[in-house]
Amino acid sequence: MNAEFSVEKMQCSLGQQFLKPEPTSSVAVPDDLEVVWIKLQPKRLPRSVSTVVVAAIYHPPNAATADTLIDHLLHSMDAIASTHPETGFILLGDYNELDISTLTANRGFRQVVSVPTRGDQILDKIVTNMSVYYNSLTTLPPLGSSDHLAVSWIPTQYSPKPNRTRTRIARPIKDSAIREFGQILQNYDWSPVYQAENTNDKCDTFYSTLLPLIDEYFPLVVVKCHDNDKPWISPKIKALIGARQQAFIAGSNKWKGLRNKVIKLIKGAKSEFYVGRVRKMKESNPSQWHKNIKSMAGNKPSPPAIEVEGIDESDLAAIANTINRFFVSIAEDIDRLDLTDLPTYLPALPLPEIKPWDVYWELQHLNRRKAPGPDSIPARIISEFALELSSPLTAIFNESVRESVVPHRWKRAIVVPIPKASKPTIGDLRPISLTDHFAKILVKSISKWLVGDIGSAIDKSQYGNRKGYSTTHYLIDVLNTIYRNAENPKTVTTLVATDFSKPFDRIDHGLAVSKLLEMGASPSLVAWISSFLSNREQCVRYMSQLSDWMEISAGAPQGTRLGPLIFLCIINDVFKDSDVQCWKYVDDLSLLEFRLIGGTNDAEGRVEILHDGSWGTVCDDSWDLKDAEVVCRMLGFDGAFDAPLGARFGKGSGSIFLDEVQCQGTETDVKRCDHDGIGVHNCAHNEDASDLNAPPKLPERRLTRLSKVSTMKEPCQNQRFRTDEEQISAQQTRIDDNTHDYMDMTPRNKTASTNKDAQIDAYSLHVENKDTDTLPQDDTATVSRAICHDKTCEPM
Repeated sequence: MNAEFSVEKMQCSLGQQFLKPEPTSSVAVPDDLEVVWIKLQPKRLPRSVSTVVVAAIYHPPNAATADTLIDHLLHSMDAIASTHPETGFILLGDYNELDISTLTANRGFRQVVSVPTRGDQILDKIVTNMSVYYNSLTTLPPLGSSDHLAVSWIPTQYSPKPNRTRTRIARPIKDSAIREFGQILQNYDWSPVYQAENTNDKCDTFYSTLLPLIDEYFPLVVVKCHDNDKPWISPKIKALIGARQQAFIAGSNKWKGLRNKVIKLIKGAKSEFYVGRVRKMKESNPSQWHKNIKSMAGNKPSPPAIEVEGIDESDLAAIANTINRFFVSIAEDIDRLDLTDLPTYLPALPLPEIKPWDVYWELQHLNRRKAPGPDSIPARIISEFALELSSPLTAIFNESVRESVVPHRWKRAIVVPIPKASKPTIGDLRPISLTDHFAKILVKSISKWLVGDIGSAIDKSQYGNRKGYSTTHYLIDVLNTIYRNAENPKTVTTLVATDFSKPFDRIDHGLAVSKLLEMGASPSLVAWISSFLSNREQCVRYMSQLSDWMEISAGAPQGTRLGPLIFLCIINDVFKDSDVQCWKYVDDLSLLEFRLIGGTNDAEGRVEILHDGSWGTVCDDSWDLKDAEVVCRMLGFDGAFDAPLGARFGKGSGSIFLDEVQCQGTETDVKRCDHDGIGVHNCAHNEDASDLNAPPKLPERRLTRLSKVSTMKEPCQNQRFRTDEEQISAQQTRIDDNTHDYMDMTPRNKTASTNKDAQIDAYSLHVENKDTDTLPQDDTATVSRAICHDKTCEPM
């Protein structure tokens, strides 16, 4: 049956009752499935359930339609829930051996039949999201000739759950109050603010005038919030619902009119909520869109309670104070910033003057949905009266900039602990600071000036908190580099991802000031930032409960524009000039390393370098052991065994970056050695240079086998080696892996050899060959090593 039915209970003339199914909408059921959908609409349902939909299912044994059935059930439930939020589903029937784990993986769904219904098997099952409203089921004898037990599943007696409420402080803003407040503010004389002597006096005078007026026309009220309130419910709607209920109880004729107003108001609030806050997020922020859709559908998760050992979860004040003490203790070991110890840079250029029209624009374009800071002034009031407030605020801002003093009121923050886990403990919290809107506007100007001073000095590998950069650019650059390197055969790439622990909370203010000056920030600007960081206070808000105020000794407030900028300065030189490739996104750090390729192990291979995001080879002209030594140290090895030439480990592809490399052996990067210039060469890839590395840590006596042989000679110790032209000539030859052993010796001082093609370096090599005359000849490689004369050692 391919229809959804509404079942209505009908009353007959003789007092009997029957069910009258009426088709209401279509649910397309594939022809090869046996499913009947029914919608039940009892007169009373639990508040969290809007309607009940039942699906009767039969799945034959060993049927090939298992996936089709699961997909049909899931898609049908999604379609029904989209038009009927908070639907209660009951999927019952003979499932046989159908795997229903996908169904029970949905939020709130479970299979409730726990006793066998046929023999010792559970074939008849009920999958539902309404199990809390039903008693434990029982089985009854089979009906008729059926060999399946009947299942009795009876609802519990209706007992409404206590509706948990919480309170919050709000400022209702009525249109009439806005008009009256505006009339006073338009004609108000702000001269006491202009005439105040210093920054703090100006700020205190401004607040002593503004706050009493706001409290008079927009008084704070305590609002009760219910856990099951819809996101579009407003105090106005709640007040109208209350009036409707009172009229209904009193039997007043006004009840119908109020009822219609409530319905119209709720409908408009739903539409406004979706259009204004949900629909536009579908493209810009899918995650937030999905969260709002779930909230509208009644699946809004309650905020997780923070577990604090030894404190009852209902004692919100104690939990808030404990969290605040924990946040403050994170940086207690860091010394406070003493403004008297800061260096003076005189004469210092003054900072620009802030213009009233700039302040007006910022006030007018405040996001009205942003929560206020400690002054509790809503953004809507500020935005509504931007013109009237811009003049006194400009005077305060400019005085603050001239004196390099931040008003004490604007150095306070309400910290909201954001959980990092589903069941957070006190250590799994991220502190986000709510500061006053006026302070944010001044900080925004300071941040713009700071970026202008230090923007060019910020590490180019930093993708966080920089205009025009994002996580998308960060990931594209990392992946592009990995993929480009993967085009080279036998390349091994290692990516290390790190995350700093408590980075913003442990910012040393003295170090921050030093870094800002090093990167070129104006001394006048640094002095203002020093005032901004010093003597800050914070309290914690936990479920509408505020903790006591406490002073913090270090860190920068998260949630402000300056906090991330200061942290960027702190880590600016981390791996900035390192040979390791690095990417940064605020406090996330990714390190990338590439190893030599083409060899039989990690210690040998073709030498390649990274330049401008591309990998290229090194030509073997003038390539020798000193050059190989520099490469070995760059790769973390102690030294080089050999410097093979002539594409020993295969030809490279792409660019050739270096030619005529001549290192002294002490450089930290091969690109810092003398060479003809990046990209300047007269070579082909059959001249690519290679490298054989020594192990990172050598014992006093070590044997390293780099080729396949059956026997190995013991190296000489504490002996002086010399070369033998009879055994190794100055010819260009290649050592055959099948007939030679490479052995490293105890490190000793470098000694020049009389043979220009054979030299003794920090690690000597011994070549054993049973038949020297059979050495294969090859003009593409040169042997540069020392051996024992006649396989013996001369005493020192």
